[in-house]
Amino acid sequence: MTLTATEKQKLVERAIAGVTEEETLAAALEIERKKAAKDAVIPVRLDHNMYSSVRSIATERHLPVSVVVRQWITQGVAAADSHTDVAAELERLASVVRAEHAA
Repeated sequence: MTLTATEKQKLVERAIAGVTEEETLAAALEIERKKAAKDAVIPVRLDHNMYSSVRSIATERHLPVSVVVRQWITQGVAAADSHTDVAAELERLASVVRAEHAA
């Protein structure tokens, strides 16, 4: 992966701002992805409240909204490919946390 001086500076700024290594790697991969062949662009309509929520999460993570949404889509597709029921898995994890707090 070859980054320009500006791209390197942006990654350094993100590290100084306390952005996690995973999020910084995601940003670096996003920069590289943009340099690659053009991908499909899919317009998605969100109501105002949903978009505000997504934007807030992206801001907290110091990432563009599109990167956060793309990460979620990637995770959802991976879960679907592995035949994982995301809702059931979340409930399972919640029950583990509840059990730990009860102990």
